[in-house]
Amino acid sequence: MAFCNKFGSLVRQSIYQNGQVPVGPMLNSIRCMPSTNLFIRGFASGVPFIDACLFRLKQKKESLSNKKLWTRRSTILPEYINNYVRIYNGKTFVRVKITEGKVGHKFGEFAFTRKGRVKTALVKGRGKTKK
Repeated sequence: MAFCNKFGSLVRQSIYQNGQVPVGPMLNSIRCMPSTNLFIRGFASGVPFIDACLFRLKQKKESLSNKKLWTRRSTILPEYINNYVRIYNGKTFVRVKITEGKVGHKFGEFAFTRKGRVKTALVKGRGKTKK
């Protein structure tokens, strides 16, 4: 826990007044952490959660098109518009196109994890029969 608090203080110090994060200090502090502790959320107000794999893709300027994502909790950024991604819903990957209306939401909001209940109407003649 102390390590995460130290990391949080390093991130707070490296964030500029306009909310932009310099890449150098951020990547240096991330490099020393195990992948399970890579959380970049809540250290400054207004900073959306971005998982480490998406953060690296964004820094390398790689396209997100047809990438498989297991991070349902990551926020959709404006850089991802007009790309198709495959989001894991626990069983299969759901193909989703990212549009302007989805920016700011989480990836998991668009890949449902539960089946909808099928409401079947009674077919005429198949209802209860009288004896």
